[in-house]
Amino acid sequence: MLAQALYVGTGGFLGAILRFALGGAVHRCLAGATVLRGLEGFGAKSHLHTANILRLSTDLPILIEIVDTRDKIDAFLPLIEDAIEDGLATIEQVEILFYRSRGK
Repeated sequence: MLAQALYVGTGGFLGAILRFALGGAVHRCLAGATVLRGLEGFGAKSHLHTANILRLSTDLPILIEIVDTRDKIDAFLPLIEDAIEDGLATIEQVEILFYRSRGK
């Protein structure tokens, strides 16, 4: 299994990117996806984005992590790559300890 991580900012078209990425993941029946909001971070331009009230940024870091097989991740990445103007994408090998839903 692989974990694909997309590091983007909250500025610009974040809502559209999140809906597109998560909607696409659901539509393609990927195993799972999680969106995490960061408190601080910086990227390619080395500009610090922070939630600190003295240096409040309107472009906080966001991590979208998607988990599935290599084939599904490889097929999914090109669909969202063009939608992300500023950001970073990584892929890591992961070991799934359990994957279950107790709901009915």
